[in-house]
Amino acid sequence: MSRLACATLTCAAVLWPSCAVTGAEKNQAITALAHRTWMIADTVLEKHVDPPARQAMLLAAAKRLLQDQALPAPNDLSRRVSAVVTEPQWASLLAVLLERRHVALSPDPGGTVSAMLTAVPGGATVLTADDIKNRGIVSGNRYVGTGIQIRRTADGYTQIVLPFAGGPARRAGARPGDVIMAVDGVSMKDHSIRDVVQRVGGQEGKPVTLTVRQPASSVTRQLYMIRAVVPFDNVEGYRRTGETSWDYRPDPSAPIAYLSISSLSSSTAHELRERERRLLQTGIQALVLDLRGAAGTDLHHAEQVAGILLNAGPVWTVRDARGHTTECRADGDSLFRDCPIAVIVGKFTGGKPALLADVLRERRHAVLVGQPAQADLWDRQTSKLPDELGTIELATGIVERIPVERSARDQELPTGLVRPDEVVETTAKEQADQFRWRQEQVSPEPVQGAMKAPPEDRTLARALDVLRTRLKKRGRGA
Repeated sequence: MSRLACATLTCAAVLWPSCAVTGAEKNQAITALAHRTWMIADTVLEKHVDPPARQAMLLAAAKRLLQDQALPAPNDLSRRVSAVVTEPQWASLLAVLLERRHVALSPDPGGTVSAMLTAVPGGATVLTADDIKNRGIVSGNRYVGTGIQIRRTADGYTQIVLPFAGGPARRAGARPGDVIMAVDGVSMKDHSIRDVVQRVGGQEGKPVTLTVRQPASSVTRQLYMIRAVVPFDNVEGYRRTGETSWDYRPDPSAPIAYLSISSLSSSTAHELRERERRLLQTGIQALVLDLRGAAGTDLHHAEQVAGILLNAGPVWTVRDARGHTTECRADGDSLFRDCPIAVIVGKFTGGKPALLADVLRERRHAVLVGQPAQADLWDRQTSKLPDELGTIELATGIVERIPVERSARDQELPTGLVRPDEVVETTAKEQADQFRWRQEQVSPEPVQGAMKAPPEDRTLARALDVLRTRLKKRGRGA
């Protein structure tokens, strides 16, 4: 499901105006660029848990800068960058590299900064104030607006793909497929998606009116709503049965529940607690936890979910740049305590969800089913850059799993590769059908052309078989 994405620095190529500039202006711009990149490198070297050499970052920046300006890189560029040990030397080298340029130079070329950060293990990103605000919204699952997902139509309008259950638009009567004809009386014909988003979004508590119609109808409807917080569900069942209700059993004859996690956010652990209470009351004895499409980059959110699914004890430790370690522990109030668990992973499982899956196998003895996934072992935090140059997000810690006895198959796990216990190969069509099914289940009402029945899902079938076998060994289950 497409949701509000975290906005990050756009690393576009530098644009050079064709007008000539003075030598003083050019030198000033080069000095500013050298200072910015040097301060970024300083921060990486100070804060990163395993930083690269400064010269590696500067070399990447120089290569990209020359590439953007269509200038050839000197054969001895690496040697010349390696000789740089001070900021003035770096500025002097940039001046020499760009001496044939007699046009304006941007002091903040996104491509150059982005290139130098590719040399940083785990990646790093320079964030704007809007980036930080949007990340806070996503992380805290606190979206303010009308609660709609939109797309462009061929006739120049914008269409509501999905009005999220419980959101202002849905409560006002928005339906999947509604075409937005106008916002507050202003026609949206030929308006960009960005413009429509800006007009529909706004401050919490402020009203907005959408004029909409269904694609096959000429009758318009007026939807009056008050912008509000729209909390998205991160934990979903197998099949939606109503506006806020789900069928959690893929196989009605088996006491096995299915939960799909779409994202690890600040509310995911709470949502799991709520689902557990309902499911155990209905006689559930085992659980399938589907992480195939799970997103999430915050280690703390993964810790929260691991902490409520595991018995009391250590989960993992995090080592910081100074070599200090912090141990994350589960409090012992594990959910689904007596239920065997099968966790489904795949190539679209996010890095932190994959890490969660691996620790559930180690500590909860869950069985992993599906295809290999890549765990993200970095703990990323933000740091202020000097001289009000912005904020940078980078890896300040690295996850170190608590030692356990491992088989030869698991020796690659220190690199982050998570191998399922039960590998199930699937075709591209099967994956597409499964994705479409999950998308359709998010809609609060059936969408036009929706699938009449669940598609073939051999991975889920294998997970159910594993759990049936475990329940039978325990003398439980159908």
